[in-house]
Amino acid sequence: MATQYKIIIAEDEELQLNSLVKKVERFCPDFNVVATAQTGSQALKLICEKHPDIVISDIRMPVMGGIELIEKARAQFPEMEFIITSGFSDFEYARSAIRLQVSDYLLKP
Repeated sequence: MATQYKIIIAEDEELQLNSLVKKVERFCPDFNVVATAQTGSQALKLICEKHPDIVISDIRMPVMGGIELIEKARAQFPEMEFIITSGFSDFEYARSAIRLQVSDYLLKP
């Protein structure tokens, strides 16, 4: 039996969020999207409740951005993996993601 990885996706744009969920469900059968959030604060609450293996987060969201979300979640769950998605190719965002040891930094089209 294959291992099921629990995923939380945080993305403030609803179309992007739905697209990410569909792609994960279609192309990653070992991944189970257990929750979605449209703000970083919602995502942090869900992380504390669901204890996912992986969090896919937009870098800029209302209330709390992806970098702050990762900093707070990493303090509580150091083993958790993070993937950042961003429409911004600004090096400072990438540098912050590297400093937080994210698994990947994906640019949106």
